[in-house]
Amino acid sequence: MSGDRFAEGRARFLLCGSHLAATRLDDARTEALAAEAASRSAGDTVMLRQVLNDLGLIAQILHRNGEAIGRFEESVALARQLGHRSGAVASTVNSALSKVRRGQAAEAATVCEQLLPEVRALGDTAGTAYTLYVLGLALHGLGCYPQAAERFRECRALAATAGRRERQALAGIRLADTLCALGRPEQALTEAEFALALTIETGAQRDQGYALQTLGRVLADLRRPTESRDRLHEAHRIFERLGLPQAAEVTELLAELMTQPGRDT
Repeated sequence: MSGDRFAEGRARFLLCGSHLAATRLDDARTEALAAEAASRSAGDTVMLRQVLNDLGLIAQILHRNGEAIGRFEESVALARQLGHRSGAVASTVNSALSKVRRGQAAEAATVCEQLLPEVRALGDTAGTAYTLYVLGLALHGLGCYPQAAERFRECRALAATAGRRERQALAGIRLADTLCALGRPEQALTEAEFALALTIETGAQRDQGYALQTLGRVLADLRRPTESRDRLHEAHRIFERLGLPQAAEVTELLAELMTQPGRDT
């Protein structure tokens, strides 16, 4: 029986990964929970560590950040028990991202700054890019916009080197947000448009929604309300189709746009 549960846990984990890649979150969560139960039953801590990380990612995408942090922390504990340093680092950075989204940006920034030398020393270019990305988000959340922009630029360059085009696009999207916060919407527009083109090339629908959402905000800052609304409506359609909570955020942005004076060019 334990052998059957061992095999089931690994099969369910693979199914979860397939659903997660396609942003089929309900299906991904169903498979991940089944994989968790099977892995615990079989005593397969190697698989359980990965499943817990995926459960954290699913919760994170759905903005259930308290739940996500709990999953990531258990995954980190197992990784350390197994001597899996890179796994511990990845889940720690994942947890830091959820902390940023819970308003714990200072704590997240400290975690990422402490991890960066180690990740760089490992020669993990993709991991370094991701850590810089989360650090950039934390610094943005703290209002340290020039420093955040530096981190996003370095992240984007490393992601391009590592062939991680989705991370490259996300860094560009968040760089555009930061440039807007710095009062440089024209530069932000260039970054957002380039990032959108990358998301279209990669076919990453969720990231395309993020790019459109940021582009809509940038166009609003540039007092181009018609174009802004068009981009925000596109973002809303994507988020709604994928069942993501960002759909509600875009609805709020559209409502705000209706109350703001502007001009079209």
